[in-house]
Amino acid sequence: MQHIALTLVILLALPLAQIQADETIAIGTNKQLLVDDHAIDRMTHITRELGKVTKENEGQPIFTDGRFYGTVLYDQDRFRLWYREHGKTGYGLAESHDGIQFSKKAKLTGLNFAGDFTLSVETDPHEKDPLHRYKGAYDAPGMAAGIAHSADGIRWTPYNNGKPVTHRAADTYNQILWDALAHTYRLSTRTDYGTAGGDGEVRGTRSMTNADLRRDPKNWKLTGQWIFDREGKDEHKRRQVYAKTFWIYESVYFLILSVYDYPGDVSEGTKTDKVTRHERDVMNYYIATSRDGSSWNLDWVYKGQPLVPRGPTGAFDKDLIMPASRSLDIESPDDLKWVRILINDKNSLNEAPC
Repeated sequence: MQHIALTLVILLALPLAQIQADETIAIGTNKQLLVDDHAIDRMTHITRELGKVTKENEGQPIFTDGRFYGTVLYDQDRFRLWYREHGKTGYGLAESHDGIQFSKKAKLTGLNFAGDFTLSVETDPHEKDPLHRYKGAYDAPGMAAGIAHSADGIRWTPYNNGKPVTHRAADTYNQILWDALAHTYRLSTRTDYGTAGGDGEVRGTRSMTNADLRRDPKNWKLTGQWIFDREGKDEHKRRQVYAKTFWIYESVYFLILSVYDYPGDVSEGTKTDKVTRHERDVMNYYIATSRDGSSWNLDWVYKGQPLVPRGPTGAFDKDLIMPASRSLDIESPDDLKWVRILINDKNSLNEAPC
C-alpha cells in the first residue's frame, strides 16, 4: 500500500555538511531529513515533491460520534482519540487497537471550556509526576488559552485555577508541547489581527515558550506571531491562518497548518449545498517545516498543495478538512515510519495514513 505523504530522504553519518562557503553545520551520525535545504549545499536537476495520500476506509468516515478539534495518540499499546461531542456539549475519549474501529470509553471532566470547546492533548515525556502525565490546551473563559493536566486523559485539573494563561483568541486549536530540543514548553494559539470576530476578523497565530509551566503557568514568552502577508497587506482576503499545531521528529519541527481559503467569499452560492465541491470559503491544511519552532517554510501553501486534499463532489470532506492536532509516528513491520492523521468535516472523522 502506498501511504507515504512526504518523501523523506535520509542522509546518514556524514561528518559535516557545507551550507555556504563560509558556513557549515555539524551533523555527526544524526539522521538528516532532506525536507528542507538545511543540510544541502547544492541541488542540481532535483525537485522536492509532496507525496500523495491514500485515505483509509475508501474515504468514508470511521467515527461518527464526534468531530475535531481533538487529538489521536498511540499510547499504552492502543490508539486514543479525544474528540469534541456533537452539539458542543464537551469532550469524549474513544480507543482502538487498529486505528480504524473506535469505541467510546469516557466523557472528559474538569475542563472549564469557554463555549467553543477546543482541546488538544499531549503526553509529556519531561514530566516526572504521573498526575501531570497528560497536558491539554483548551478554550478557557474569555476565549483565551487555558492549560490543564491529567493522570489518565479523562479527569482533568486546570493550571492557573482555570484562568487563561495568555490573551485571546482560543477558538481553534491551542497546543502545549514539550520541546526537548529547546528544553522548554511551547504554546501555540490564535492571535487577532482584526476585530474579535465578525466581518473584520483577521486570523493570525502566535508561539510562546515557558521552561517551567508548573512553577508559573502564566510566564509565557512570545517567540513569534504572524499572518499570511507574503503577497501583501490584503492577503488576508485570500487566506488566513485558522489553526496550527506541530510535532518534532529527527530535529525537524513539522507543522500542520489549517488554512481558511477565500474567507467569507460566498460568490459560488449562498445556500447550503452538501453536494457540490467549492473552492472559496473552504478549509484546507498543509504541512510546513522549521528548524527553530518559530519560523516556518510555507512553500507548500503558496504552491497550493495541501497535505491531504479535500474530497470530491459529494464527499463528506469536500469543503472542510480539519486534521487531528498532530501526526502519529508508528513503527510498521518493515521498520518504516507511517504518519497517520485523522481528518474530519463538521460531523465525522476519517483517517488518512500517509
